[in-house]
Amino acid sequence: MTKYEVPENLGIEQKVYSKWLSQKADSLRKRNKKKDGLKCGSTGEYKGAIHKAVMKSVGVDFYIGEKLDWSLLCKYNSEDARKGGVEYMKKFAKLPTVDHYFGARSCISTFLSLPLI
Repeated sequence: MTKYEVPENLGIEQKVYSKWLSQKADSLRKRNKKKDGLKCGSTGEYKGAIHKAVMKSVGVDFYIGEKLDWSLLCKYNSEDARKGGVEYMKKFAKLPTVDHYFGARSCISTFLSLPLI
């Protein structure tokens, strides 16, 4: 049993979810630290905030309520995107992404949405 169990309604393997969660948490933390010089908590705190957003989302977009395609996690490839351009990126239109903002009490408030393509 892992600390952040993948919600059953997402239909993906724990291994994929754990990899994505770690990558997103680490990426956001590093970006915030570099961009703003803020000490916004540990990678574990970011993981917790992202996982909470996943649980709250029930698999749909925060803004428009459209179902996200969780099977796309960890499949996007920057090199393929560069070669394939817009046609490649269209395949990932429903890829879940993590938006976050600096709230009054936390710098890692998160929600899930569709990427802007």
